[in-house]
Amino acid sequence: MAVTVAGALPSNPTFQLTAMARMSDARRQDVTQIATWASSNPQIATVSSTGDVTVVGNGELDVRATYQGVTGSQHLVVHTAFTLNGVVREIAPNSRPLAGATVRILSGAYPSAVTNDQGVFSVSGLPAGRLLIEITRNGYQVWESEFDVVDRDVQLLASLYPTPPNDVNGVSATARCSDGSWTWAQTLDAACPANGGIAYAVCPGPLCHSV
Repeated sequence: MAVTVAGALPSNPTFQLTAMARMSDARRQDVTQIATWASSNPQIATVSSTGDVTVVGNGELDVRATYQGVTGSQHLVVHTAFTLNGVVREIAPNSRPLAGATVRILSGAYPSAVTNDQGVFSVSGLPAGRLLIEITRNGYQVWESEFDVVDRDVQLLASLYPTPPNDVNGVSATARCSDGSWTWAQTLDAACPANGGIAYAVCPGPLCHSV
């Protein structure tokens, strides 16, 4: 008797393998559900009692199925693939979801995503490791950050700052007031005294390190 392990090439974090036994009389029997399964390296991929493989790391391993004392195996080269789910909002005081923001992963050739009406986006097929993300939208400053993908999908909240307006002389605002208005004040005492105080300062700028 011989046991053969087979299955589609792994393209997802979880996939199914099958075990077929070839008997001495040339009969073939599917023993997937009754074989004993084992992974040569559970830190890379685990296998269930019915041949379901779950990838948890990157590398090579053998998945074995044993039936009536006879073992068959398949050698696999696998990698993890995860999904980044996130929400893009405008920073307070005018906190709200931002639709139409473009999300790009700069650490490789991954498809970009665009936020929906709720500011939600999703990027799939990401490997484990540290990745750089960029989010852009007209009227807002570019948002960049690094994030780590370890062993699960990632949730991300990004808060974008509106591009500060210029006055009639082309001078950029120095801070956003708590009521949503802007100020061009050059000192902390002069900024937003009648507008609920300063929500955030525009950096770089004269008030950047004062708040």
